[in-house]
Amino acid sequence: MTPIVFKTPVPVVFGDMDYARVLYFPTLFHFVHRVMEDWFAAHMPCSYDRFLGELNLGLPTVHAEADYSAPIRYGEAIQCEFTVRGLGQTSAHLRFRFIGPDGLKAEARTTVVCVDLRTFSKLALPQDLRAALGRFSEPGSLATKPA
Repeated sequence: MTPIVFKTPVPVVFGDMDYARVLYFPTLFHFVHRVMEDWFAAHMPCSYDRFLGELNLGLPTVHAEADYSAPIRYGEAIQCEFTVRGLGQTSAHLRFRFIGPDGLKAEARTTVVCVDLRTFSKLALPQDLRAALGRFSEPGSLATKPA
């Protein structure tokens, strides 16, 4: 199976900036979540809102890290490239590359875990979610192996 990359624009607005007129560093993780919701809307049979509200499932982030390569400035045209680094029984390891007109600006890596929102107990990733994420798995990742 040939992996694909989910690409989506990420608007950089005035409220995302800090006093130095560059992206306030924790805002990158807000962008990460927006991109995940955009991916969900484009590639899952239900919205993220329904996943949370009606199905009572959640994907809380249990690990997050980022590397910043160049400043992200107000109004800049940024695109995010989303891929899957690996899948566990209950978790997904995700990569978000933020690219501007002059190249890579930042990369974030997160791990999310599927939970029942009523009890916050771990659950196996639903099959439809696992299959959708698997289509975005990086070459050589654990995402291409059966759970």
